[in-house]
Amino acid sequence: MADACGAARHGFSPGTNPRILSNATLTLTELMAVSHYPQDSPSVSALYDSGTKFVRYLFAKYPAERFPQFVDHLLDGTPASIALVEIYGNEFRDLAAFDRRFRTFIR
Repeated sequence: MADACGAARHGFSPGTNPRILSNATLTLTELMAVSHYPQDSPSVSALYDSGTKFVRYLFAKYPAERFPQFVDHLLDGTPASIALVEIYGNEFRDLAAFDRRFRTFIR
């Protein structure tokens, strides 16, 4: 979110940012399975870069007004995998299809 907010403050789309996400190695399934803050530096870096890639992907591929709806679902206690399908699912048939698209996203 910090990268998205910084881009927006500078007049860019929240889905764009020049920072290279070299440690965005987590799949969507792995990212959604994170249940606690990592203890080692490489895992923290992978979590932040992968999370940034995920937000960039959502802003780059879908209408921006869907993101607050997604966050509202999360805040209401809806699991991320279910919220993702409910908000963004009209363009993919299941979470695995979304994950395949996410893996190929480079930004």
